[in-house]
Amino acid sequence: ENTLVDVAEKGKDHSFHVTVKDENHEKKVAISLHCIRGKRAKNAGFVAFFRDMSAVLGRDMAESLKGLIDICAIFFDDIPDLVFVVDPENKIAWKNQAAEAFLKGEAEEPGEELSFIDFLGDCPLKPTCSIYSFSPDKKPPVCEVETKVKGKYFSVLCMPVVARDKLLGSVHFMRDNTEVKEAFEKLKTSEESYRSVIENGRGFYVHRFDRKGSLLLASPY
Repeated sequence: ENTLVDVAEKGKDHSFHVTVKDENHEKKVAISLHCIRGKRAKNAGFVAFFRDMSAVLGRDMAESLKGLIDICAIFFDDIPDLVFVVDPENKIAWKNQAAEAFLKGEAEEPGEELSFIDFLGDCPLKPTCSIYSFSPDKKPPVCEVETKVKGKYFSVLCMPVVARDKLLGSVHFMRDNTEVKEAFEKLKTSEESYRSVIENGRGFYVHRFDRKGSLLLASPY
């Protein structure tokens, strides 16, 4: 319930796994809730993806990773957020069109995939990333952090994918929050200047009232 409130009201994406079983069967289902932005950045709703992971798990890890990539290519290739599938070696195994365009011009050795961790630079995701903290006896964490890449601010959601008690890889969603971040910084600077004038101003009075005429604020002078 709290997760749905985060998605529907706060615009946060969420991904997690649940186990569905009865007397004869047991399946791991991956659930991804992706917020849809409407006009003026308002939440227009969200898309819920339910995927039976046992249906895409192949006979070996390489085949299973390919199945994960196929799913992501179907659901996430056209969305504006940057989406990466990262293998257990930290290499980018797949990226959607938005990520491809963002990475255009990045140096990459022939035949060698780009390291996702190197791409993130000094991202605080590193110490808590599922690739580093994964262990079969512990539920892998879903990490959400903010970072700056190529001059832009991103919120990064890292969703680890586990198969047969092994880390199959991870799916990373990166949302560009540059405009929001810059607007917040401008607002913060404006508020600090406003507060400085009120608190340090000499020789004049500053009052602030609400629409009913009640006093909300008065400068010390």
